[in-house]
Amino acid sequence: MIIGITVDVANDESTTLDEQIEAVLRAEQNGFDVAVLPDSFGSRSRAHGFDAELVAATLASVTSSIALVPATDTTHTEPFHLAKNLATLDIVSNGRAGWWPTVSLSSDAAALFGRRPAPSAEDAWAEAGDAVEVVRRLWDSWEDGAVIRDVPTGRYLDVEKVHYVDFVGARFSVRGPSITPRSPQGQLPVWVDTTEPGAVALIDQADLVVIDAQNGPSYQSRRSEIRVSLARAGRATHDLRVLAAVHVNLVESELAPGIDPRLASRFTGTPRQLNAWLLALEATSIFDGVVVRFDDHASRTLVTSVDVSGRASTRRANAGPSTFRARLGLERPESRYALVES
Repeated sequence: MIIGITVDVANDESTTLDEQIEAVLRAEQNGFDVAVLPDSFGSRSRAHGFDAELVAATLASVTSSIALVPATDTTHTEPFHLAKNLATLDIVSNGRAGWWPTVSLSSDAAALFGRRPAPSAEDAWAEAGDAVEVVRRLWDSWEDGAVIRDVPTGRYLDVEKVHYVDFVGARFSVRGPSITPRSPQGQLPVWVDTTEPGAVALIDQADLVVIDAQNGPSYQSRRSEIRVSLARAGRATHDLRVLAAVHVNLVESELAPGIDPRLASRFTGTPRQLNAWLLALEATSIFDGVVVRFDDHASRTLVTSVDVSGRASTRRANAGPSTFRARLGLERPESRYALVES
């Protein structure tokens, strides 16, 4: 089971960047598999918050095992820049990057750019779908082995292995190719959070889907629905992992003696109880994974005491996957353009 943690670098006014980086470092030491970094243009209009993509790049240089999934806005950011920045993050993290595409519906955020008015939710998520498609094509635009560094002939790359993507959509067109070579994972895992209204439009393009689930049966029912949707889109159902969002309120004193491993959506208790609860969830073998979200700042200050490193270190010692895709049990895909030409 994958266990992730959310570190809100954009909207948490109460902590410094150094403290947020320390939180991710401690999460890595304590056995968490994934650090998820939300982002928002609106927060920076109020002169606080940090760019999730840049924070992830900083974390890539000081962490060694935890996967890094920054949120990036597809409404005001060109997909070409998203593709090259995220591929670079994958390169500098040695294959530990993921991508969480989000949208911006705020008029204040739109005013920061002055390029267009705030879109409707329907238009924004439709545009996000096009952006994911373009970014995936650009990640494939360099085949493996395109960079040859042939000193005698002065050739840096094999031009036959670099491809135009030639995307033309209703909102933008991108010719390509990318300016960044193919990254370690080829395709970064795409994270779609369906607890965000409208994000269900991206499920068929996702590698990981986050859902709200009140209990084990509701989680399994929703996961089955998502897999049916994936099959209808022509994708293999084993290409997707479904994570349950767990809203956590950590307290210093134990409030209840019992732990019910069937519950997946909310937890209140001490760090020690949360440790036991997460291990109990894993023991049920029901969930592909969970992502922990903290309800308040008091909970975030106690997160350094949440330690599931026993299960994580044992699993890594046995399996030892190095990339985020490998940790999720997802194959590394070849470039779609190499496959077409072969």
